Amino acid sequence: MFSAFFLLADNLLVNPGFEFWTENNPDNWTYESGITVYSEEGTVHGGNFSLKDSLITQTQDNADLVSELVKVTPGALCTLRVWVYDNDPAGRLRLSAFWNSGDSDYDSYSVDSEEWQQLEMEVNAPFTADSGRLAMRAYDTKENWDGDAVFYIDDAEFITTTTPVPPFIKRIWHKPTHPLPAYEENVYAEILDDGNITDDSLYYGINNPDPCFGIYHSAINGDTFLYSIPCQAEGDTVFYYLWVKDDYDSITVSDTNAYYVGNKGIVINEVCYDIPGSDTACFIELYGFPGASLDGIEVVGVNGLNGEDYEVIDLTGYSIPPDGFFVIAQDSCVANADTITDNVDLQNGPDNIELRFNGIAIDALGYGSGDFIFTGEGLPAPDIEDTNSLSRYPNGEDTDNNVNDFVVTLRSPGEETTASVEEIYSETPFELSFSSVMSGQRANFVIDVRKKGDIDFSIFNVLGQRVFEFKKDFLSPTSHKIEWNTKDVCPGVYFCRLNFEETNLTEKVLILK
Repeated sequence: MFSAFFLLADNLLVNPGFEFWTENNPDNWTYESGITVYSEEGTVHGGNFSLKDSLITQTQDNADLVSELVKVTPGALCTLRVWVYDNDPAGRLRLSAFWNSGDSDYDSYSVDSEEWQQLEMEVNAPFTADSGRLAMRAYDTKENWDGDAVFYIDDAEFITTTTPVPPFIKRIWHKPTHPLPAYEENVYAEILDDGNITDDSLYYGINNPDPCFGIYHSAINGDTFLYSIPCQAEGDTVFYYLWVKDDYDSITVSDTNAYYVGNKGIVINEVCYDIPGSDTACFIELYGFPGASLDGIEVVGVNGLNGEDYEVIDLTGYSIPPDGFFVIAQDSCVANADTITDNVDLQNGPDNIELRFNGIAIDALGYGSGDFIFTGEGLPAPDIEDTNSLSRYPNGEDTDNNVNDFVVTLRSPGEETTASVEEIYSETPFELSFSSVMSGQRANFVIDVRKKGDIDFSIFNVLGQRVFEFKKDFLSPTSHKIEWNTKDVCPGVYFCRLNFEETNLTEKVLILK
């Protein structure tokens, strides 16, 4: 319940009717190069002029006309309106709102009509935004985007309605993910509001999804509230939710969260979710006490776009092998696989993976950057490239902060992680191995490439003439064998030169027949 009041503001846009132009450009508006704009006197909705919008791009399917930034109250209800004349079947217009937080909102499209039509949308400004723009996105609907659609735009409005906005609970997390019985559990909540939070409580229950105990916050740091739940017994499951009220008497209640008390001794240890081209040989490696049962354990992919589960791998019936590594493989290409399932090919970042026991998260990894729904621990781990992995280093290390616990490594399913890619890259970027004296019709060289890059391998005779060349762009660390057919060269001394980025290596080889 809340007591509501409304205050309708004036139109925030400057030059909303396109009456003012400077050097053939509408004042206080900008537009992409994919369109051209003109001051129009004939087809007008109000005033003396409108804007004629001609979509000319042949390299993209849309282009934007955008107002200047206007100030808004974070979370405020905003009304955007604009009149358009669209009688061209080759295109359509769409009213949009662009926010300085990077978010955007879109409404319905215009339709072909011989009359002016008003497009309108109501949207709450994101709590992370304090200004926004009205945008008109022009779409070319003809095949091949031939760029000949024409529209007319007039009398735009950007209005904010000041009304109490309920508190917004941006994120709730607890630390550690699964506390030991002798420790309190810290619950953190990031809460945003257009006013002040006047009352709050965290309600929790032990082994009961209907929490009955209430506690008040123990500290506030900026927008983050801290609550401390008393220690509980080994094996308990604690359920909790948050209740918050602001100075408009607006109330927000969070979803119910839960955590497991005690250490199952199992964590997500290494993940490879992205292979160049069509994904093959992806895997997830768990690390735990040898012999630990995986009954009730699930590996769950959580979508970074909407926070919903999109993949579940049930491990009931398995246990951790004697070496402590349990490998869930996409296919038989993965070494040391303990089980194989297509479900392990999870989404690229930003995204999340959770390890759950009886539906409760006991470990979680969020990876990638940008604005996404993060359900991991602490801060996100980096994204991976090529055939690398994200790994705990050292193995099993868990500080409840993904950015500290996980590093980019070479793939090592079912084996110890010995170094991060960064550490490997800091050494020499490659190693060349071969026999310095070779006989027969073929000479073999092996290049151990320790980072991605361009290899240029050439062989010269004593006169400086190139007799063999090999070039390749390696997308990931690998070991590559090079074969040189020597049947058409004379016996004698040759020089091998290997160029890799800014590193050069020259070696001598003797060819015998």
